Amino acid sequence: MARLNMKAPNERTLPRDIAKKLRESETIAIVLPEFLTLEVAGVAAAFARALAAASKTVTVFGPALLPERIAGAWDETAGAGEPLREFIISFDLARSPIKELRYERAANRLNIILSPTGPRIARDEIEFRYGALRYDCAVALGLPSPDAAGANLARAPELLYEKFVINVDADPRNSGYGDQNLVADRNAKETLPELVHAVLTELAAPLDDPLVAGPLLAALAHATNEFRIAETSANGFRIAGELARAEGVLPQAAQILAANRESIPEIQLAARAVARSRLDGNGRALWSLLTRDDFAKTGASPASLPRALARLRDAFRSPPYVIAITEDPDTDLIAVQISPREPADITAALRDVAAAPEHGWMRLAESFPSVAAAEERIAALLARPRAVQ
Repeated sequence: MARLNMKAPNERTLPRDIAKKLRESETIAIVLPEFLTLEVAGVAAAFARALAAASKTVTVFGPALLPERIAGAWDETAGAGEPLREFIISFDLARSPIKELRYERAANRLNIILSPTGPRIARDEIEFRYGALRYDCAVALGLPSPDAAGANLARAPELLYEKFVINVDADPRNSGYGDQNLVADRNAKETLPELVHAVLTELAAPLDDPLVAGPLLAALAHATNEFRIAETSANGFRIAGELARAEGVLPQAAQILAANRESIPEIQLAARAVARSRLDGNGRALWSLLTRDDFAKTGASPASLPRALARLRDAFRSPPYVIAITEDPDTDLIAVQISPREPADITAALRDVAAAPEHGWMRLAESFPSVAAAEERIAALLARPRAVQ
């Protein structure tokens, strides 16, 4: 578990060297942050599509909401599935000695044939299990640290520690934890889409494919606040012009941007959640309250809550817990969602009463008749003093 930081922190790898590693790899994992932006989703879609076009096997470890964030582009790429692992068949040789092992191909089947020297092998003596991950490398996109992947790596927690890591990011906080690091120049206006474009260019990726160029152009537009001069480098404008020339790219990018416009009600709801937040006495939990009045005055619906809560957690990264207490505008019942910063912060008591984390949040199975009742229940679970007044 000690592969990270093989290079000096923030030592920059040339895009051509990253492309060389990708060409040498057959199976590639793409790892995304748990709290996703359109910028990261777009470059992930472009990257996965380009790698699939190069006949690579790709698995994306990202939030479940990724497909709808980039419209139809994601459907054409290798989506998130079960991690690629070795499959192991084992049995006890002391109980069932084997004289010979061979395999035969028959049509589309592979038959593994065992020849025991003693009694026949019983079915219950055979064990099936998954083994080591089968990735040649992992590409971390927009991931300032391995911890930012959060629940995305719940099925493969060892991935960024055991495999060769290509770290591509524009966050100035990035620690350069990869075996290869392409991190934005802090003195230039480099964006994540520009870095990814440089790698895909060296890879000779099909940048005229609308399902590569469209998401990449949408990501670049999002990263530069729709190409505002103060936020866009000359290189960014050049890339945008090149991507837009290919047939079908502009409609694809426009569709993605339109589908992901932040709605004013969602932003206002998130702002109210932030405004009505406070830390408990020792700074371990941040409590937030959204009332029926908040939904009514912003015009937001309960469907807006996941995005509003994502903004809340993104605004407060340091507390181990962020606790959101919400008055449902339709039922008047009080719901509670808790976002633990690290998997280790999920206590046994919390795991017993809350659903598994979804987009970084655990929802308590029970609802409450009042805010006070909800506060008391949470305080008991976390053994923390009440903070929401």
